Amino acid sequence: MDRIPAGNGFVPQVLSIEGMTKYEEGVGLILSSWMALQMAVQNEWGGRESRQKEQKFEVDIVAWLTRSIEHVILMNWRKCLMRT
Repeated sequence: MDRIPAGNGFVPQVLSIEGMTKYEEGVGLILSSWMALQMAVQNEWGGRESRQKEQKFEVDIVAWLTRSIEHVILMNWRKCLMRT
């Protein structure tokens, strides 16, 4: 995600659909390389639904990070509005 100058700080740009797809893929790649998580899924340490729990975990992480980015954008807009 590129940053564009905005006053004294930087405001992150909104991800395109392609960018979001790559972002989600990146999170998936990171989780797939996490050996302890993969062992837990393969050995069903989370029960029979271990694979589904891993997928939900990935979706939840992306959702949380996306909300965090949106929160940063909102806070930057509030700061800009308060200056005027």
